[in-house]
Amino acid sequence: MAPNHQTPALPPTDRLCLSVAEAAEQLRISPRGLYTLAERQGLPTIRLGGRRLIRRADLERWIAEQPVDRLGAEPTDKDRPPSPDRPDGPERNLHESG
Repeated sequence: MAPNHQTPALPPTDRLCLSVAEAAEQLRISPRGLYTLAERQGLPTIRLGGRRLIRRADLERWIAEQPVDRLGAEPTDKDRPPSPDRPDGPERNLHESG
């Protein structure tokens, strides 16, 4: 049997960037789900050559910035962005009574 002269791939934790498939696997979602997070939720990606990659640091930062969702709990006001429809929104009239 001929020896394998390929350089072993570094584990994903030792690399600066992850492929879409690798990042999706880390998050336990499908690659399509990862593209959806990038398109709709602002997960940063980069294009290098013809590949779409996710920098490990960007992925970790993005995860840390996501609000914590307590299962079964209603979101608190601090979890929601200010809204003109809520009393703490930017349109609040401080002189209003009631």
